[in-house]
Amino acid sequence: ITASSTATIYMYYGSSTASSTSNGLNTFGRHNFDNFENEVAGQQPFGSQWRKYAGNPITPTSHTWASVLKDGATYKMYYSVEGNLSYIGLKTSSDGKSWTDQGSVMSTGTLAEWDGNGIWVSVVWKEDTVYHMMYSGRSSSSVLQVGHATSSNGTAWTKDSNNPVFNSQYSWAHNDTEGCFGLMKEDGIYYMWFNTLGGGSARSSGVATSSNLVNWTEYQSTAIFTDGR
Repeated sequence: ITASSTATIYMYYGSSTASSTSNGLNTFGRHNFDNFENEVAGQQPFGSQWRKYAGNPITPTSHTWASVLKDGATYKMYYSVEGNLSYIGLKTSSDGKSWTDQGSVMSTGTLAEWDGNGIWVSVVWKEDTVYHMMYSGRSSSSVLQVGHATSSNGTAWTKDSNNPVFNSQYSWAHNDTEGCFGLMKEDGIYYMWFNTLGGGSARSSGVATSSNLVNWTEYQSTAIFTDGR
């Protein structure tokens, strides 16, 4: 179903003995439900094809909000440091388990700039020969917006001259636009998930679309999900 089309979806039910659909295993089956909450590290959990690595954590626990891609034979992890949002770092690995920290690859702007008080939540991917990064930036006045950067090698990054490229126009998220927490491209259109940081209150999420990663259109004027953590 494309973003601009509609369709009717039918759900059939009627068994008084059917298990509740609030049960992920019953709803999605043992091959599709991750069931991470109930598994033991290193063991195959019932209802999941995923198992947590017994050697976790593979990086310091303060290194978080990571984005990982495989570039040739090398895994690349772009991460932020909780408590030190002055840069986005890079780690590399040949197996996805043992990582070598390459240090900072992009830093905050000056205090007068839109991202001078913190950058984090990077999402990185590669299209053809160009690496792209979407990330959150915070100003000295705590205005939170989304930026874009590019790289030819995944190490040296250039911030987009159009930054910040996205700040929700709607009151529920304006100047409190954190992203992105997910991005995909379908038929030439990028779909980006963003949310509010909330300042301690419940968080809300929305979706915006773009054809060029610079000009974004929000899917709707209200949040898609609310009361998040």
